[in-house]
Amino acid sequence: MNDINTLRLILHVSDFHLTDNNEELEHAKKALKSLTEKLKSEKIKIDYLVHTGDIINSSDIFDIVANELHIDDMYFTTEEGEPRRFNKKLFAQEADEEIKHKFDDAVKTIVERRFDVAAEIMRKFISDLNIPFGSVVICCGNHDVLRPFVIDKSISCKKENDKWMYGYPETLLMNFMPFENFLNQLGVANSQSRCAQTEPVSICTLDNLNFLILNTNWQNPKKQKEGYYCINCERVRDSITKLYEDLDSQDYINIVLAHKPIYEICEKTRLAYKRYIKTPFMSDIQKFTGENGLYFCGDKHTRSIIASQIHDIPHYFSGEPLNISHDKTEDVSEVEYNLIEIFKNKIGMERKIHLKYNKENTWTCEIRPQDAVVSKLYKLSKKHIVKNAFETIAGPKNFDSWENLCQEIYGWKMGEMNDWVSNLNNLFL
Repeated sequence: MNDINTLRLILHVSDFHLTDNNEELEHAKKALKSLTEKLKSEKIKIDYLVHTGDIINSSDIFDIVANELHIDDMYFTTEEGEPRRFNKKLFAQEADEEIKHKFDDAVKTIVERRFDVAAEIMRKFISDLNIPFGSVVICCGNHDVLRPFVIDKSISCKKENDKWMYGYPETLLMNFMPFENFLNQLGVANSQSRCAQTEPVSICTLDNLNFLILNTNWQNPKKQKEGYYCINCERVRDSITKLYEDLDSQDYINIVLAHKPIYEICEKTRLAYKRYIKTPFMSDIQKFTGENGLYFCGDKHTRSIIASQIHDIPHYFSGEPLNISHDKTEDVSEVEYNLIEIFKNKIGMERKIHLKYNKENTWTCEIRPQDAVVSKLYKLSKKHIVKNAFETIAGPKNFDSWENLCQEIYGWKMGEMNDWVSNLNNLFL
């Protein structure tokens, strides 16, 4: 339990893409160790950890299983200069049910093994951050869910009273079981064991933070437009409604946690195709996020992006795979995460954590101000230079760096520990 009247920090990470390859696992461990050691050296205490999915990497599993089971060559495609690849679509259409069952069982075994390894790495990471497991929230990514070839096709999405109703067989929940077991192993805040639920958890409250966990991995109905993802929107609406019934005050920050950004969620649930009308789902989501709400997501393997307005909801992107690059043209790998300050029910300073790996097999970690903060500081400094150009040129002081200039303009203290971080804090909080 954290005191909501003190400054607290949320660390937002994503897309670790862990495998069961020892070399790649050591690579990932070194990256996370570099991060935690930097936080300790800067005396930065994390209060909450959020992970927006793709804990494991499953992109190579189908090829591994296809080769292990000696699947017929007709189900492979080969392009010049490229290794042969397993054709999942063709296999799904033409393979018999018995071999599909065998294939699904082998895939599940590898996925479970990778989650066991991932649980060890996450347990170490959380312990090194020195936060309780009950202050950790993790959502499901597209790599974290099983995609079996043998499926129950009785999945539907029908409109009833202006609402989209998602119908699915109970067996569909089995696709999430390896991920849910992983959460239960760790005992994180949104695990079924901690929340005493038997289905994927949609709402989780920590202190005065309400997390709405959007599962963007429900199996799409047959007619779903390609490139968009079903979220079982009626389930989400029910969760939000129940949350508001249980809340006893308004001093909360509401946070959406999803692997995909909202613009990749099913168009039917987001867009009414009528002027000035919002769908029930979008009305609920925008009401939930309100003035201080956040939308944390990953998936895009991009550098840190904060408060990008999408559907009037501020999105926070972070995370890239912690895999070893085998591209000989790349000398450096870089990954960025988000570090968000909160105080009571307000959002404070927003920073990025920048991890950099080079061919000397070492990771370095820096905590940097976000680009928008630096841009604002640059404009203020430029304005000062223009206004005081002649005085600066004629004076005895030599501003040989931007930081020296900022020390002069804003009275920054020389030699102060963590000067960039603390001085920017003083200027922009």
